[in-house]
Amino acid sequence: MTNYIPIAFCTDKLMEVGLHVTLFSLMENTKHNIKIYLFHEGFSKSDLELIHVTLKPFAGQYELVAHEINKDEYKGLHGLYGNLIVYYRLAMPDLVEEERLIYLDSDLLIKTDISELFNFPLNSKPLGARSNGTINNMKDHAIFKKFDMSSSCRYFNAGVLLIDIEAWKKEHCSAKGLEIAKKHNGELLFFDQTILNIMFHNNFECIPEKFNFTISPSSEHDEESLKDKILHFVFSPKPWDFLGEYKHKQYPLFKSVLDKTVFKGYNSWNSLSFQKLYRTFRIGKTYFKR
Repeated sequence: MTNYIPIAFCTDKLMEVGLHVTLFSLMENTKHNIKIYLFHEGFSKSDLELIHVTLKPFAGQYELVAHEINKDEYKGLHGLYGNLIVYYRLAMPDLVEEERLIYLDSDLLIKTDISELFNFPLNSKPLGARSNGTINNMKDHAIFKKFDMSSSCRYFNAGVLLIDIEAWKKEHCSAKGLEIAKKHNGELLFFDQTILNIMFHNNFECIPEKFNFTISPSSEHDEESLKDKILHFVFSPKPWDFLGEYKHKQYPLFKSVLDKTVFKGYNSWNSLSFQKLYRTFRIGKTYFKR
């Protein structure tokens, strides 16, 4: 095994603020060396330099390896609000030379040592993920019938994954995932998450809930209940989205780490790009949910 923990992210500019919070909280809670694989779209050299500024307190403890995603092979696919980054996670394991790899979404706040997840036993399974029910209870259940999946198959959230890279490559999972995406384009409600559940149904190891503890904008939790967990800000608006300061009940927790990053003093209504405005328009209905 290596003397570092390899962790991958797939992200774009819309997730930049969340990424900095995820990275800082990751490093703040571990004494291990971390190799960060950043698969990104639209990050400039100055954007990458900002990551180093945020992680300056941990200089010498991490390595950042940045890869800009080639979007050509995903052209024509339906994405999340038109965003194809949801498929990049499928290609990622083919592009690293590691034995196992942690994948993390960029909307996490980490309050535990990531080494515990990295060393979690997969018991010969190619993937570890947190199960949150069966496919029969999920909004994307219709597509699973086309793959003859039993309604009792466990479903998992793909925001935190532990991947056996050798097994992934041996089974050509990246190619298989892209094939499903193209064949069922427009039918995949949760995009790569739906695809991963198809490919690994009944063939993944359940990781404990603490490694992917989901928090919605309306979730109320006391500080004690959130200790020693990887917190996942699911649904919209995210804490950094437009007016997230007011719409997300866990914004104070998010801000407690945000203020340790280069985005200290960030507010959601400054620097509104076309991309951010378009995202705000597309998620508009979520602002009226309680």
